[in-house]
This record gives sequence, C-alpha cells and structure tokens, in this order.
Amino acid sequence: MFYKARWRFLQKDKGKVMKYILDASAIISGVAAEGVIAQSVVEEIREENLRLKLEIALREGSLKILTPEKKYIEKVKIVSQSTGDSILLSKADIELLALAIQLGEGYIIMSDDYALQNLAEVLKLKYLGIKENGIEKVFIWRNYCRSCKKEYPLGYTSSCDVCGGRVVRKLRKRLNKK
Repeated sequence: MFYKARWRFLQKDKGKVMKYILDASAIISGVAAEGVIAQSVVEEIREENLRLKLEIALREGSLKILTPEKKYIEKVKIVSQSTGDSILLSKADIELLALAIQLGEGYIIMSDDYALQNLAEVLKLKYLGIKENGIEKVFIWRNYCRSCKKEYPLGYTSSCDVCGGRVVRKLRKRLNKK
C-alpha cells in the first residue's frame, strides 16, 4: 500500500504543491490524489465500485478529465518507437505521457507501469510508482531474428523473411537513469 510518509513527502516539491496525472493503477490502488486523468483511463476502469469512486471524484472536482493535444500524442508515439516501448503502451499510457508533456513541470505521473515509466524517464518527465518503487534503468529494445540476427522494426510479428526464424524483442541498450 502507499505509505503516508512517502505521500506527505511528495505533496510538496520545493514548496510547490504538486499535481498528479493518474494512471488506472493509481485509481485501482485507491490513491486519493487530486489531479487529472485521460478519458482512456476512465475506459480502463471496469469494476463497478471503482467506477463509482471515480465518478464521485470527477463530480467533486478532485479529478478532471483532460484530452491531450495531437502534437503531444505524436511526440510520445515517435519516442516510444525509438525506445521499443510502443508495443507495450496502451492508449491510456500514451495519453498520460502526452498530458505530462503538455501540462509541464508541475505534474507527476502516478503509475506502476514500467513501460510508461521507461518512456517518462527518456522524456524527462516526473513519475512515481504506487506499489512499486519504479524503474532503476532505462531500456532500449530491438527486434531481431534469433537465427540469422537480421533486425526488424519494433512490433514486427511475422517470421524472418530471410531464414524463416523466429523474430523476438531483445534489449539493445540499458542506460542509467538521469
């Protein structure tokens, strides 16, 4: 569960009250934070009790639904393709990252999704794990044939067109967090 001491520490960043961009994992975990969500996060919440809590938070104004501008969504998609995270990100993940870029420095993404955190680190966005501490290293992925080693675009799912071997995703580079 989310520790209160950690929560209090995160409430302020150099005297500023921080705002949060919440992933479905934050809502499912019961984190009660004021902030924003994307419509796609609302769609991910299916359990009736959680939907009711979400509706109450939206009515009370502690949560707001925002839609990111297309240019920020495109930026996230381009960067996610370069890191290899694009195949792991949901529509909600992409929208949350886009919102974080659009809204700027005063926001922290709350999510336990490692692919989202990986990309947030590359994009130099603040993020916070809920039940998990978060990523320790940044991963850059690649697709290649296990037999002949030919590289393929990320997301390629067919067999190798050279030898018929299996195309798999593999770690290309591991970077230290900045």
